Amino acid sequence: MQAEIIREWVTYREAEQLVGLSRSTLWKLIGTGEIEYRRVGRAVRINRASLEAFMKRLAEPSATGTD
Repeated sequence: MQAEIIREWVTYREAEQLVGLSRSTLWKLIGTGEIEYRRVGRAVRINRASLEAFMKRLAEPSATGTD
Protein backbone atom coordinates (compact mmCIF):
# COMPACT_ATOMS: atom_id res chain seq x y z
CA MET A 1 0.00 0.00 0.00
CA GLN A 2 1.37 3.38 -0.99
CA ALA A 3 0.76 6.56 1.02
CA GLU A 4 -0.85 9.48 -0.79
CA ILE A 5 1.15 12.69 -0.64
CA ILE A 6 -0.93 15.81 -0.10
CA ARG A 7 0.91 18.95 -1.09
CA GLU A 8 0.45 22.20 0.79
CA TRP A 9 0.87 24.34 -2.36
CA VAL A 10 -1.03 23.48 -5.56
CA THR A 11 -1.11 24.68 -9.16
CA TYR A 12 -4.04 26.55 -10.72
CA ARG A 13 -5.16 23.32 -12.40
CA GLU A 14 -5.06 21.36 -9.13
CA ALA A 15 -6.94 24.15 -7.33
CA GLU A 16 -9.59 24.15 -10.09
CA GLN A 17 -10.09 20.42 -9.61
CA LEU A 18 -10.16 20.64 -5.80
CA VAL A 19 -12.87 23.28 -5.48
CA GLY A 20 -14.48 23.55 -8.91
CA LEU A 21 -13.65 27.22 -9.46
CA SER A 22 -12.34 28.58 -12.75
CA ARG A 23 -8.84 29.92 -13.21
CA SER A 24 -10.20 33.46 -13.63
CA THR A 25 -12.11 33.20 -10.34
CA LEU A 26 -9.00 31.92 -8.58
CA TRP A 27 -7.03 34.79 -10.10
CA LYS A 28 -9.58 37.29 -8.72
CA LEU A 29 -9.42 35.68 -5.26
CA ILE A 30 -5.64 35.95 -5.32
CA GLY A 31 -5.91 39.59 -6.39
CA THR A 32 -8.25 40.47 -3.52
CA GLY A 33 -6.17 38.56 -0.97
CA GLU A 34 -8.91 36.00 -0.24
CA ILE A 35 -6.51 33.11 -0.81
CA GLU A 36 -2.78 32.86 -0.21
CA TYR A 37 -0.36 32.31 -3.08
CA ARG A 38 3.33 32.38 -3.86
CA ARG A 39 5.28 32.83 -7.04
CA VAL A 40 7.98 30.31 -7.85
CA GLY A 41 9.73 31.88 -10.80
CA ARG A 42 6.89 32.52 -13.24
CA ALA A 43 4.70 29.79 -11.77
CA VAL A 44 1.94 30.48 -9.24
CA ARG A 45 1.28 28.12 -6.33
CA ILE A 46 -1.90 28.39 -4.27
CA ASN A 47 -1.99 27.46 -0.60
CA ARG A 48 -4.38 24.53 -0.17
CA ALA A 49 -5.33 25.45 3.43
CA SER A 50 -6.28 29.03 2.51
CA LEU A 51 -8.34 27.74 -0.42
CA GLU A 52 -10.18 25.26 1.80
CA ALA A 53 -10.75 27.96 4.44
CA PHE A 54 -12.24 30.26 1.79
CA MET A 55 -14.64 27.53 0.64
CA LYS A 56 -15.70 26.86 4.27
CA ARG A 57 -16.43 30.57 4.74
CA LEU A 58 -18.68 30.44 1.67
CA ALA A 59 -20.57 27.48 3.09
CA GLU A 60 -21.28 29.16 6.45
CA PRO A 61 -24.73 30.72 6.93
CA SER A 62 -24.65 34.47 6.54
CA ALA A 63 -24.63 36.67 9.62
CA THR A 64 -27.72 38.55 8.39
CA GLY A 65 -30.03 35.75 9.53
CA THR A 66 -31.67 35.34 6.11
CA ASP A 67 -30.68 31.66 5.82
